[in-house]
Amino acid sequence: MAVTGREGNCKGILGIENREENWKTAKLFAPFVANPSVRKALAEQLLGENQALTGCESVDLELFWTGMRDYIDQQRRNNGEVPTDEKLSNLYNSEFPKLREEIQRYNSRHGKRTERFNEPKEHNYQVSDQIKVKRTNKPTISTLQGLSNNLKSTEIDIVLETSEYLFIGEAKGESGFNTSSDRVLVHQLIREYVMASILVRLKNETRKVIPFVVGNSRDDLLKKNQVRFMLESKRLRKDNVLSWKDIKVLAKADS
Repeated sequence: MAVTGREGNCKGILGIENREENWKTAKLFAPFVANPSVRKALAEQLLGENQALTGCESVDLELFWTGMRDYIDQQRRNNGEVPTDEKLSNLYNSEFPKLREEIQRYNSRHGKRTERFNEPKEHNYQVSDQIKVKRTNKPTISTLQGLSNNLKSTEIDIVLETSEYLFIGEAKGESGFNTSSDRVLVHQLIREYVMASILVRLKNETRKVIPFVVGNSRDDLLKKNQVRFMLESKRLRKDNVLSWKDIKVLAKADS
């Protein structure tokens, strides 16, 4: 995606409004890239409960972050240890041993079809060399390789980093959250949280992963299954479900 500047009030190139979430994210987070104080304000809001960062704490920000892929590329360039499919699998099974069961319990609590996930297929959310992923129009692979592929291809829209925290944000416009039953990690918000958590472990760091979501309507976001699951599983704070209006207010707070 190209990020560029515009003059005046024209809707976009050839008068066509750009409705892509990446464009909206880049546009509204531009003040955060340039201004350390608004990055800190957002991080402190995401911490909640009147928590504050230390006065000298810096907050780094990156948009459209592919952390696992970039980490592996860096390890290769520096002749470092590149995590094998088996190592990633072991970390997943250690960090998320009951994730599949959590999803099944979530479904059992929600009777209506619109309030449930699709029932997991055999290869969803469980990883073993003996379990195969039968992908649409693609060769069958083991869930070890499938998990590794999922982690490497996961992109997170907004990431803020401090010495103690990794804030991971998903930005949504009009489209819903991605799902693909061909994947081992089916659901977008869960996949992003798993990737960030495993990457922190790989790097032997103690940062806490804190997810957040930004969209057109906070009320609409709170109705989404993936958001509801993350809330019910205590991985996402309700206050960290934000609207684009919230982001605009924060961006202007220091101006």
